[in-house]
Amino acid sequence: MDLRHLEAFVAVATLGSFKAAGNRLRLTQPAISSRIQSLETALGEELFVRNVRPARLTDLAKRILPLAQEMLELSLRISPSKTSGEARRVERLRLGLNSSLVSYWSPLIFDRLRSNIDNISIVFDVDISQHLIEKMRGGMLDICLMHAASDIAGMRRHFVRELRTIWVARAGLVPGNRLSTEELVGYNLFTFGPDSPSRTAFDAHLRAKNLWPTPYHVSNHADVIINQIKWGKSIGLLIHDSVRHELERGELVELQTEFKANSHPIWICHPITKSNSLLNQCVGHIIKFVSNDLDR
Repeated sequence: MDLRHLEAFVAVATLGSFKAAGNRLRLTQPAISSRIQSLETALGEELFVRNVRPARLTDLAKRILPLAQEMLELSLRISPSKTSGEARRVERLRLGLNSSLVSYWSPLIFDRLRSNIDNISIVFDVDISQHLIEKMRGGMLDICLMHAASDIAGMRRHFVRELRTIWVARAGLVPGNRLSTEELVGYNLFTFGPDSPSRTAFDAHLRAKNLWPTPYHVSNHADVIINQIKWGKSIGLLIHDSVRHELERGELVELQTEFKANSHPIWICHPITKSNSLLNQCVGHIIKFVSNDLDR
């Protein structure tokens, strides 16, 4: 039984809401929910009646609440240092990401790690894959979540997910949200750099259509491309998850085109020579979360 999960349960039960519990424990509401779900999974039953405010305990929760409070009190007697103001060890994780993974993935990954690993401090570094690899080799990063087209010497790779690459435009810019390739190249086109797989595939498509060369506008940072699309008359080739929020809000729309980009494999990578408890925990949590829980 994880004491952090019991701590979250007692906080929600006594304060009456997940938000208030998060404020007390200095955690986000999704982090509190994650801990409660983990405890419910371990017990095999729900602890709170869903969609009711304030939080209402189930019969099981009412029975175990006094026991949970007693266990937390006993843990404080055994290890009082956590509340006595004594210095605690902070574990630092240096995590590299491609820019396409920032807007949707990074907040969720942060909540997952923060809710499951005590005293973790996360340093995010956003860059293209080539630079992230160089930083890992130079000892400046511990883990990277990125596109990696092939095995990397000295690195261990774990596949986590395939991501779609799509053409995106501001809502209302393209009538019917459908374009032929000949129509597409009449717009301002924004893409990633020439080394990106989607850009390479689109170049080949244009050559086959006798439309090469076509002028591009290029950035290796997704937010630059997204802002150009949102506020200008431009079309961008982007990873779907990088604009998921904008698509859900109706600010941007996915376009139907003749060119169908290949999916974009994402891997979690770290140096073979670097292995410790924190790194192994983080790799395990990220793989499980991105592979299984990200869309739930």
